[in-house]
Amino acid sequence: MAKTRPELFYALVGTGQVADAPRNYAVAYAALLEHATREGNARALRELNEAGPPPYKDGKGYAVQRKWSNLFESRRVSRIYGGVRAYRAGLLATRHQRLV
Repeated sequence: MAKTRPELFYALVGTGQVADAPRNYAVAYAALLEHATREGNARALRELNEAGPPPYKDGKGYAVQRKWSNLFESRRVSRIYGGVRAYRAGLLATRHQRLV
């Protein structure tokens, strides 16, 4: 749309854009290993170590990374905000308890 009707746009503002995806995945992998170790989460450690560090040959390694990133983040948010947010995060954790 910006190409066809540039007069409609004043600025483009972007947030959270990844400038170096390979480095981003490598840093995230290291942080997830550290977090799983600190929590003593044997399953997360096993799955992350089985996937190994990026880059991955297929989507499976990225899926493992995303899974643990999402689960750890939902727990962090529930601890910080509590209340309704914790309740919703608790539903997510309960629904996916078999993954943890």
